[in-house]
Amino acid sequence: SQQIALFDPATGKARGLLTGHTSWVNHVSFSDDGKRIAGAGWDHAVRIWQVAGRKLLRSIRSHRYAVNAVVFTRDGKFVISASDDQHLRRSVVSTGRTTTNRRSPAVIVWLAPDGRAYFFSGGHYIRYASLGNEFVDDGFPRTISGHWGDLPPAFEASIDHAFVLFAIGGNNLRNSLTALLLIGV
Repeated sequence: SQQIALFDPATGKARGLLTGHTSWVNHVSFSDDGKRIAGAGWDHAVRIWQVAGRKLLRSIRSHRYAVNAVVFTRDGKFVISASDDQHLRRSVVSTGRTTTNRRSPAVIVWLAPDGRAYFFSGGHYIRYASLGNEFVDDGFPRTISGHWGDLPPAFEASIDHAFVLFAIGGNNLRNSLTALLLIGV
């Protein structure tokens, strides 16, 4: 859908729609303070809304193809987006200006509570100790298989399964779980 439906997690009742994307929405993420939502779309854009009032704050069109994933940095000042154009981009939320552009086939982005940034594609992933680092951590890329411990074989076989398990699994992945609760219509 081109819209993001908001639901009350306690009651399941619809609370409104976020509009602005002109094609399918691929991914949704909350800022850590819960005040903003970012959407990644087939329209090559990242869009950011204020939750209260459902106001579209910013449209960032820095990718040439569909945007697969978007996450806010822990401080909420930046969004990191991954696209079919094989690039990761870090953009300033307040201005939309892209400050970092890295070539990567990542389709899923996850920021761990310790500040490490993980980027997944197919059965592989890379890690940066910090988003400010220019280079990937030593020993990466790695395969998902064999590096994540006692996880179900479906997880280790493909990132498509991994994302579902991430979202349903850990408490540290509030953004992904919430995104699954919000996508609709």
